[in-house]
Amino acid sequence: MLILGSALLLVGCKKKEAPIDQDLTDFANHYSLAITFNKADSIMAVDVKLDPNLHAYALGEKIGKPVQLEISPKNGWAADGPPEMPKGKDKDLGALGQSRVIEGPFRITQKLKAGNGPGEGRLYLQVCTTSSCDQPREHTFKIE
Repeated sequence: MLILGSALLLVGCKKKEAPIDQDLTDFANHYSLAITFNKADSIMAVDVKLDPNLHAYALGEKIGKPVQLEISPKNGWAADGPPEMPKGKDKDLGALGQSRVIEGPFRITQKLKAGNGPGEGRLYLQVCTTSSCDQPREHTFKIE
């Protein structure tokens, strides 16, 4: 969904109502993304809502792919400094070892230098349970 003016909203993945189980194979239906841009302060927020029992990986992770945000230079848009990412917490994943994970809903914020015309960004995200992982996914979005 696109809101013109001062905010942009994108819902990337639809969430199912069925409870999650440990043998999950269709990860994309168990989390959602919403991207908003506040033109007044040039702050973009990426809100990620994970179903219970899912986690993403934080910076410092050595097993899985950590969450990463990238702003494309299309039409002059640019990141104004590094994004504010959740710190995550250390978690024992049993046979997989120690990991640095982000659980529950979380937010990433990024100050932007606005360009002329629409911009683009990408969120890289890998979600997992304690027993299996989805492939790392790239979620592309527009900024206006």
